[in-house]
Amino acid sequence: MVNMARRGRKPTHFVTSTGQTIVGLIKQKDGRYRILATGQKFRADSESEALYKFRKLTDEDGNDRKPVGATAKTWFDGDSMWMKTVRSPDYYTFIREEILADPREFARKVNLPGLAMIDLTAIPQGQITIAQLIENYQQQSPSTEKTKREAVAALNQLKDQALAEFVNDLSVDKLTAYRQSLEGLSAGSQAAYFSRVKAILAFGLKIGMDQMQLRAALDRCRVLWTSSPVAPMQPHPISREHFHALLGAANEVWRARLLLAMNACMYIADLSAIKWSEIDLNKKALVTIRGKTRIPRVAYLWPETVEALQKLERRGPHIFTSRDGTAYHRSSLGCQFDKLRTAANVPNSVKFADIRDGSYTAAACAATDPRWAKVLAGHSSGMEDHYVLRDVAKVKPACDAVHKAYGPFPASATRQ
Repeated sequence: MVNMARRGRKPTHFVTSTGQTIVGLIKQKDGRYRILATGQKFRADSESEALYKFRKLTDEDGNDRKPVGATAKTWFDGDSMWMKTVRSPDYYTFIREEILADPREFARKVNLPGLAMIDLTAIPQGQITIAQLIENYQQQSPSTEKTKREAVAALNQLKDQALAEFVNDLSVDKLTAYRQSLEGLSAGSQAAYFSRVKAILAFGLKIGMDQMQLRAALDRCRVLWTSSPVAPMQPHPISREHFHALLGAANEVWRARLLLAMNACMYIADLSAIKWSEIDLNKKALVTIRGKTRIPRVAYLWPETVEALQKLERRGPHIFTSRDGTAYHRSSLGCQFDKLRTAANVPNSVKFADIRDGSYTAAACAATDPRWAKVLAGHSSGMEDHYVLRDVAKVKPACDAVHKAYGPFPASATRQ
């Protein structure tokens, strides 16, 4: 903390019309205001404007060079509320229950006028339990079931290891111990666990749960980091020969699946979720929102893809369904793909995800605007969504590049 004492006459702090002393602010004879700690000067047409500018210039937590601010600052640490007020540079600890009982009466009793400046509705009405946080995430999050399942498993692992019932129980020491327990995993796996825990805490903020507790928990989660760099994902594009072998062994349904996945740069989970309402066969257009990223995916469909889709029977809202009209789960489609791969004599090392890798690689390497390859893959392109969706034909060069790399396509088996 900067020593505000000066040689000579003691500085006179600014006193408002209501008699409140603003420590660290001085009004000079020329009408300008000066911040004592920094020497910064500014003009103001009114007292309220002067206070606003002073608060804006000095209200920065963690900067010891600044004088005590003119507004009360609050944050929670365990079962206590800490306050810093204009009346003293010291810190005072107060029991939270006493504040929650009657905040304004508490402010009057301890003479803290700054408390009136705080949004009292933001004071927590009770500690958030981890079970409550998980339940809300499972019920309200738009993420895929797989994503939610993995995130909940990570938080439950942390909860059991830390013996934590409430969000406030996740102390820095416990979070550090959790990080150390995962050091035997790869950097990528560690980062995945940490991001899943933070995702559930951040989702609580989105649905209006207490900000003070959750933001404090997220701040403590800064200790969840990896000391080693995360290895970049290595794409494994499927070869043209292997893709043609799969098409040659496919029936009409699997031909449509393979062509649509390659055409629209899809993972198997994307394929299982696609609906008829998201495709216009007359305009040769696919417009959907990718489940993982919540970002628009746009594709210009090849004639072969349109022809394959037109042959399918419509049994429900989803394109690829079982006989009773229910959508396939990604794991069910994965098992079917394994059988197709065996029938096509394609090595087991070839995964369905390699189809997306091949499509994305071909689109990104083509002599087109790389942003449209991102649009095709359902990644953020830096363009506004309404512009992306305005003209599907803009993504056609990227789709044509994929067709050039993997076409023309062989005929498929005639069995259903």
